[in-house]
Amino acid sequence: MSLQSRAIADIQRITTGQAGVPLRFVSRLNPSVTATILGIHTRHHLSVTSDGNVTNDMNAHCGFSEALLVATGYPVRNANNQVIITGDILYAFDSQGIERKYVIKPTNPDETFGYIRCTLESCL
Repeated sequence: MSLQSRAIADIQRITTGQAGVPLRFVSRLNPSVTATILGIHTRHHLSVTSDGNVTNDMNAHCGFSEALLVATGYPVRNANNQVIITGDILYAFDSQGIERKYVIKPTNPDETFGYIRCTLESCL
């Protein structure tokens, strides 16, 4: 097994193992298109401005194996092979078991390991 193959397997194991939480995706274009996979979700209330000042802002991110989401049939990439989940809705549970609703902001797919990290904007 190559080093890259091991890294891909590790990402899937870590995101779907004990650290994984259910992530439910809902398409912005067709709300009847949904998918639920395990991934990583983090939400914290500490930010740093471009000037280096600490602020009390909410930050939320999620990360998951692209292969797991693709396997559900959920549309992840367009015909130009660009990730198209920006603007979709994501539901994730926080550490207290409260379901949080987010809009997916810009995504950063890792083209080497098949891991997608998303910045999330809270929906109240």
